[in-house]
Amino acid sequence: MEKPATYSPHQCPRCQRSFECKPFLSAQCACFQFAIPSQVALFIKTTYDGCLCPTCLTELINEPISSNPSLNHDVKELSQ
Repeated sequence: MEKPATYSPHQCPRCQRSFECKPFLSAQCACFQFAIPSQVALFIKTTYDGCLCPTCLTELINEPISSNPSLNHDVKELSQ
């Protein structure tokens, strides 16, 4: 029987906070607990290296795209 993998804290590339990310255990991965709109997911993927913490995910999901010019611009540019 294999030992479960241990996970060290990750650092959020957006806010620099430490948080625990378990991408191989979907029930314990923060990303799976959010309904992330495709435009926000695309922005995260093209802007950051790695996972964002739950606080930053919440902020980006709740922030209207129109109030974030960089998000709006990046999404339009990448979808063409």
